[in-house]
Amino acid sequence: MISVVIPTHNESASLDTVIWLASQSPLVSEILVVDDGSTNGTQEAAMRAGARVIPSTVLGRGGSMADGLRAATSEVVVYLGGDFNSADDRVIERMARPILGGQADLVKAESGQKSNRLTTLTAKPLLATFFPELAHFNEPLSGAVAVHRPLLERLPIELDGHVDLAMLIDAHFAGARLAEVTISAPRDDRQPLAQLDELATEVVRTIMHRAALYGRLSIGQVQTVDDADRRAKAELSAMLHRIKGCDRVVLIDMDTELVAQDALRFVADRVGRGGCVAANRTDAAAVSQCLEGVPREELVDAARQVPLRPGVVEMVVELRKQGNRVGVVSEGFDVVAETIRRRVFADFSVGHHLHFAGGRATGAVTQAPEPLLIHLMEHLEIGPEQIVTVGHRLTAACGIQGAMRQLAEQFAEPMLV
Repeated sequence: MISVVIPTHNESASLDTVIWLASQSPLVSEILVVDDGSTNGTQEAAMRAGARVIPSTVLGRGGSMADGLRAATSEVVVYLGGDFNSADDRVIERMARPILGGQADLVKAESGQKSNRLTTLTAKPLLATFFPELAHFNEPLSGAVAVHRPLLERLPIELDGHVDLAMLIDAHFAGARLAEVTISAPRDDRQPLAQLDELATEVVRTIMHRAALYGRLSIGQVQTVDDADRRAKAELSAMLHRIKGCDRVVLIDMDTELVAQDALRFVADRVGRGGCVAANRTDAAAVSQCLEGVPREELVDAARQVPLRPGVVEMVVELRKQGNRVGVVSEGFDVVAETIRRRVFADFSVGHHLHFAGGRATGAVTQAPEPLLIHLMEHLEIGPEQIVTVGHRLTAACGIQGAMRQLAEQFAEPMLV
């Protein structure tokens, strides 16, 4: 009657508690743990606790929630976080009861405590401004939610942004009956400021997107902010900042090692620009012009369909388990490389930056930094002996003497599409 879906990433320490809580309800028919490429034994912990483990198809909570829905078989789906905890062993039934009784289609769980900083300072003011009819929710960001399956199958589950908040807003505009139940659950409001900053950005972007989608904000304003944010995140220096302090980096040639066929041509064919791209294959600027006007969402969706080589996800996860930071390098565009990066659970990606305005490709491109390996060493403050490359088009950095000269020669020419 109830399927419990638990998206996880490196939460082996708390997972047995979550699974135990879910198993206490006689109405729970299955417990599904959707794993986001964990490296700390999360999958093994889940199986020991009696859950069914499903590997996520793409990095991020939204992708895991969608994968869990596809695998679930019950009429009611309850999503819990991998660190969820409650003193009430009937918490699942309390969340699902309004749905089973026909009073609600979506039920959020809240702790009954004062809203945390992120909710108080970001989510609630923005909801009150753009969606005042939802401002009464005490914890609109809660990841503990029960949803009637017919509703869930009509809602988009996105990869980016705050998926739980987006689901609440989308359900409201789908005409769903919404409810919030109070449960006994401790809450830690001591996240570091850097983490809160990232979460706050997700919340702001999510509400602005929905405000534009439902006619409560200019779409041009939202897309301009979105494009600027994506450009900032696509900067290699920004990506490298998130992994600074690592000891070893493994660079994998996406085009020869990770995908089973030409990724750029596959994507171009899917969006109806295959002929133009094929005719200009070695000219990055010309290829970017071929894609002018194509919505970013279509490019990402096509990149999600590119066939991967067998075993590459397991290879990347194993490399990360061994303490490496893994980068995906492509001679194509970053929008494709970043999607493949998320599919194989790598740490960062490198490719030519395709520019967007209003959510559509402008035809402009910024070349990837060259020489790449020297760029990486400077930003990460590591030596060439700490970088290993996988793929015949990349030269492994395996020693100090002569390495700088070899790397400079290897990457003296610009990367071409």
